[in-house]
Amino acid sequence: KRQRFICALTIFGFKKKPIHSLGIIEGMISKTKKGKNGFGYDPIFIPNGKKITFGQMKPSLKFKIDHRSKAFKKIRKFLVVVDDTSECHRAISYASRRAMQTKGKITLLRVVNTSDFKNVYGVEAIMKQEAEENAREILKTYSENVNADTGLVPELVVRFGQPTTEIIDFINEDGSISLIVLAAATAVSYTHLT
Repeated sequence: KRQRFICALTIFGFKKKPIHSLGIIEGMISKTKKGKNGFGYDPIFIPNGKKITFGQMKPSLKFKIDHRSKAFKKIRKFLVVVDDTSECHRAISYASRRAMQTKGKITLLRVVNTSDFKNVYGVEAIMKQEAEENAREILKTYSENVNADTGLVPELVVRFGQPTTEIIDFINEDGSISLIVLAAATAVSYTHLT
């Protein structure tokens, strides 16, 4: 007999909008109970493409393919802070490969530090515009590389302000960031993110 199990996942966080995701696994019901792992339907449910029940599987395998993991994987979003360090491309490469492997998403965030052009009378707006254009060009280049390597299309975000504050604010506003990936030798201290 064909069967389907569904996980309707909703996550609420402090000052965050709710995140919703749906995970579905299809399979068959075994005529007899098989295996001692798991609980509930695990000893009788055989997922499509497998010859054993969830109850016979190692938990590590079940957790990779069940309906709950599928729901969580859909909301996995990697945030990469794009800075000027030489290691930045490695952070982007790592995050994009992980996002591809876990069927997640990737966001590239570039923060333009506005303290770099404050108190420059008469040209502050021009400097901000040039900095934004430069930031968007950098993100576009990295985005094209990510797409060529993984097929993913990153979300591109430019923010203005003090980097640590902007990163924290963006994470709180977005509400779906699962992981943040930083270059190893970042020029700005991000210790306040914890």
